[in-house]
Amino acid sequence: MPALAIPISADRAVARARAAMLLSTAVRTVIVVMAIVGMAMVVVLHDDSAGSVILLSAISFWLMLTLHTVRNQQGLRRVGLMIESRRFDDAEQTLAGALGSFSLYRAPVLQALQNLAALRHLQQRFDQTRILSAELLRHDPRPQSSRPIRLLLAEAALALDDLHTAHATLTQIGNSGSSLRETLKLTELQIDYCVRIGAWPQALENLPWKIELAELLPTESAAHVQALLALAAMKLHRLDWASWLRHRVELLVDPNPLIERRPILREVFVP
Repeated sequence: MPALAIPISADRAVARARAAMLLSTAVRTVIVVMAIVGMAMVVVLHDDSAGSVILLSAISFWLMLTLHTVRNQQGLRRVGLMIESRRFDDAEQTLAGALGSFSLYRAPVLQALQNLAALRHLQQRFDQTRILSAELLRHDPRPQSSRPIRLLLAEAALALDDLHTAHATLTQIGNSGSSLRETLKLTELQIDYCVRIGAWPQALENLPWKIELAELLPTESAAHVQALLALAAMKLHRLDWASWLRHRVELLVDPNPLIERRPILREVFVP
């Protein structure tokens, strides 16, 4: 299969991934059938010569294609580092080649889709992130393993003001077994969702704990969360908390970019 055109379309990537996984299933089935036929010829028909050739051919094909798949997967492991270092063009080139290459197993294909979803998320192409995340969840809906993907999907849905998808996804994530990083992101998204639907009391539940978590976030995210909490406090006439949180945000960042991002925060910072 040829490499995908760049930039990679999410729809095209999903279609290619589905075709690749279907092809890999067919190839594995053929190899297994060959092995069974070879063994049957040796054991049942006592045709050691022909049976051994078929069986060894099946094993050879399996090993050769497995080696090819492992090499592709090793290349994919470098994509995470490329994305972290913001070498987006290099990452996209590698992903285009990986999605265009045959894989005997589906894990490398899903890994490529996950890396592409993370790349699109950093590029703030949230419509693409939503498509890719939803496709990944079709193949692995288990809560424990899919939690990072659900967090990506929930954040993309909120950015697109898709509150139905955001609510469904946040509900499915759950809190059990989360790492600290996932707990921080989940709390940030839950607060954002509550503010978007005007659920002010829910936004302020366990407020001291949420403030402590916010302090662990990167500066911009911490400021964003505390600005949302300040807004919720204002709506509930808890002006002491609203004032404290507003001043805390102003110590962290210039609030104007926050207001540009979320105009509703004007109520907090503009008299």
